[in-house]
Amino acid sequence: MNACDFTTKILRSTSSFPPVTNHFADRLAAEGLALRHRKTETLQINVGKLCNLTCMHCHVSAGPKRTEIRTRETIDRVIDWLAKTDIPIVDLTGGSPEMIPDFRYLVERVRALQPPRRIIDRCNLTIFTQRGYETLADFWPRKKSKSSHQCRSTRRRM
Repeated sequence: MNACDFTTKILRSTSSFPPVTNHFADRLAAEGLALRHRKTETLQINVGKLCNLTCMHCHVSAGPKRTEIRTRETIDRVIDWLAKTDIPIVDLTGGSPEMIPDFRYLVERVRALQPPRRIIDRCNLTIFTQRGYETLADFWPRKKSKSSHQCRSTRRRM
């Protein structure tokens, strides 16, 4: 019995829940397909909802007045766990990841890991024009770094 079948069985046996039909699993079965987990390639870390922008389309409703951010304790726990894995890519997202007080600390912890990890910072790039973030571009690795460095309109890779 796979996980979907088990979950469906449990939900159907619980009288307080309506019957559940897993159309996705049914469609996969009809097509003779199965989902199989392969190697995890990316760990996405949402660092919070603090952002220098307030966009109507933002799926996390981030903005400059939001106070929800990852603490250093949480960052340490995540990086300590990551160090025990071989996940090659760390994708930083949230509001504007650079705005959390421990952003540079987080990046430095990831940079120190062996084997080296590629870091993706989902940066809206307007942060570079904000007071207090003028030196942020100098923080990104240069040619000496083993990490990739590409700038795109909605993300920056380190």
